[in-house]
Amino acid sequence: MKKTFLLIFLLMSVMGKSIEISAPPTPSSLPFFIEEDDYNVEIFKSHDKANAKFVSGKSQVLVTGFNAAFAFRKQNIPIKVISVSFGDLSYFISDGFDLFASGKNFTVSLPFKNSPLDTQFKTILSVDNELNKRCKIVYNPFQASRQLLKRKKIDLTVLPEPLASKAVIVDNLKRVSSINQLWHKFFQTENGVPKTAVIVRTDILSEKEISEIKQKLKKHAEELKKNPKMTIKLLQKNLKLTEKEAATVAENISINYLFDEELVKNASEYLKSIKRENDFDKDLFK
Repeated sequence: MKKTFLLIFLLMSVMGKSIEISAPPTPSSLPFFIEEDDYNVEIFKSHDKANAKFVSGKSQVLVTGFNAAFAFRKQNIPIKVISVSFGDLSYFISDGFDLFASGKNFTVSLPFKNSPLDTQFKTILSVDNELNKRCKIVYNPFQASRQLLKRKKIDLTVLPEPLASKAVIVDNLKRVSSINQLWHKFFQTENGVPKTAVIVRTDILSEKEISEIKQKLKKHAEELKKNPKMTIKLLQKNLKLTEKEAATVAENISINYLFDEELVKNASEYLKSIKRENDFDKDLFK
């Protein structure tokens, strides 16, 4: 009974009001930075708070890491993934260390254990024995990794944009390779690794509303492909970047927003690559 009253309350709270969307401060949120009258976008700083807001129903759309969809499903939260972004967004950054220099051991800092970047890099190591033997992984938040790299306490870190470009411009560090570029050396998945998923609450939003969000996302993604200047302006405004930083980010991102059958195909291929094919559920992505 309590669940019924909660659902009625949540449904009433969104009727006649704009749909609440929570999105991270990364380029993968770009299509949602294009303003629309019927939804409100909050750029969040805390993933935990954004997740809690989504679980409570106070936001009905969440742009977050691909893995989060499976965690929500295990909590029996009614969701659907309407799109996932694939492509170049995160980069290996160094102070001059050559990742591919044979025979040199190295320490790489990743954000946290079992994070998407951790899973992706360990999957690469599992098929490259030589690289695996030379590698030591440590875990630190992105900003801490950047400082450790500047102090030469580590050899490499992986930073998402716009942090990667800031590290290059402000700290004079070096961009080595994107995680996606390295992935393609070993795996034949067409679009590489997933970045963020657009997850919707199917118990609060109607099918019509979900369809409209998807269509607007498709439309805005296409607009951004055709208009690099718009991308730079949106990055400047929403991520508080200088023009130089925004232009550098724009040059180094290549994000494809996949939908429907193309999404199903690429999600399935990726999960198979990381040996999590049992997590695949076609209905989750349609």
